Amino acid sequence: MSDALFPFNKLPPSEIQPNATVLIVGPPSVEKTNFGEHMINLLAKEMTIRIRTAESLPLPSISTPRPRIDFVLFMLSMVQADSYEVFRNSVKQLDEEYFLGRCGVVVTQVERITQYTFERAELDYFISKIYRNIPVFHVNLTNQVDVQTVVSQIGSLIEIGCGYKAGITPAILRTAELYESSQISLEEFQ
Repeated sequence: MSDALFPFNKLPPSEIQPNATVLIVGPPSVEKTNFGEHMINLLAKEMTIRIRTAESLPLPSISTPRPRIDFVLFMLSMVQADSYEVFRNSVKQLDEEYFLGRCGVVVTQVERITQYTFERAELDYFISKIYRNIPVFHVNLTNQVDVQTVVSQIGSLIEIGCGYKAGITPAILRTAELYESSQISLEEFQ
């Protein structure tokens, strides 16, 4: 029975630094290269991150093999309608397994409220129709504290999604979600 395979009993030794390849999808105007560099620099102590970028999904056909993609981040800007359209079209091309803890959405330029080209509620509604547990991060890229906080949270999700945190899975995290009081009716508890 000692040879049985159990979840997380075959993790790499703790002295080996975790590594992951992250695909950031979005138009060039959303600063995905800049955000990727922040991820590499801020997460360097915890893991080795390789960043790949794409303007949209599906990825174009190539003859050479691609690296394994461990996590997909969609980036869009609240002040650019084309970034929302790229997101809407690209997320439909993502394999459903990525929705189980291996993808997220980074929404930028949230501080420019008067210039929004679409409503936050519209984005939230669209995401909830696809898969309501996709983590959405709203960040002001000019605020270093915002960037550090979001990158740290994404780093934790990557480690969990890749199986580097023993005994923690995306499914377990979903059970600990916080619900707003408007989402729960008292009748459910009676």
